[in-house]
Amino acid sequence: MRDPYEVLGVPKNATEDEIKKAYRRLARKYHPDLNPNNKEAEKKFKEVNEAYSILSDPEKRKQYDQFGFSNFESGAAGGYDFSQFKDFGFDFGNFRGRSTSEDFDIGDLFNNLFGASRRTGFRSTYEPKGADIYYTMDLDFMDAVKGTTITLNINGEKVRVKIPAGIKNGAKLKVPGKGQPGPGGRGDLHIIVNVKPNPDFEIKNGKLYTTLEIPLVTALFGGKADVKTPDGTVKIKIPKGTQCEQVFKIKGKGIGGDSLYAKVKVNIPKNISEDEHIKQVLGE
Repeated sequence: MRDPYEVLGVPKNATEDEIKKAYRRLARKYHPDLNPNNKEAEKKFKEVNEAYSILSDPEKRKQYDQFGFSNFESGAAGGYDFSQFKDFGFDFGNFRGRSTSEDFDIGDLFNNLFGASRRTGFRSTYEPKGADIYYTMDLDFMDAVKGTTITLNINGEKVRVKIPAGIKNGAKLKVPGKGQPGPGGRGDLHIIVNVKPNPDFEIKNGKLYTTLEIPLVTALFGGKADVKTPDGTVKIKIPKGTQCEQVFKIKGKGIGGDSLYAKVKVNIPKNISEDEHIKQVLGE
C-alpha cells in the first residue's frame, strides 16, 4: 500500500477536517456506483478507504507516523489486517448531483464500519458485502403502463421483480440482497429499464397521452370520434369548436386507473372543392 498521506493528497500535518474533506472528494470520485465496470477506479476506491482507515483514527495515525506500515501488516501483533478491504457497499445516492460533497455526512457511516475495530484493536472485524450487479432490461410499453412482475435469471438464480405502473424509460430499480455473495452478505441488484416505444401512446410526467385525429368538419361542428386506449378503442363526444391540441380526459384508461389524455390533431384537407366542403358540413 502507498503512503496514506500521498493517497489522500494531504500533507503529514493535515488536520482531521482536511483529511475528511480529501476522503469525501476521492471516495465520491472513485466509487464503483459512479464508475461501473471500471477496475482502476475500484482499485483506487479501495486504496482511498484503506488510507482513510489509518489517518481518521488518531491512534493508528500515530502508529503509522512513528513506525510506518510495520505495525499494520497482516498477522503482526496489534497490527491491522487490510485483507478485509475487498469491497465496500457505500451508497452515495444521497449526494449525487449536488454541487459539493460537503453536504455528505460521513460520521455515522464510519462509526458503523470502523467502530468495532476501534474498540477491539487495530485488526478490522468488518466483513465486506459482495459486489453489486447491474442489469439492463427491455420492457414492453403496455407492461410499463399497467405494471407487472417479471422474473430475471441472475447468475442462475430466479429473481422476481415488481415493475410499478407508469415506470419511465431509463428508470432504475434496486433489489437489495440480490447481488454477488460476500463475507458480510450479498450485494444489491441494480436494474436499468428500457421501455420500448409505442406508436400510439407516450408516458410524460407519470401520465399517459395519445393523439386524437379528427376531421376539420368534426372540429367545427362537433360529433364523435374513436380514441385508442390500452384496453381498446372507445368513442367520445367532440363538442363544436374543438381546437387543435385541445386535450380530452378519458377517465380510468390511463396509468394505475388514472385518466388517459388525448390531444387533438385536426386533419385539414389540402385540396377540397366547395361542393365537397358543403357535403362534409351537411354530413352527406
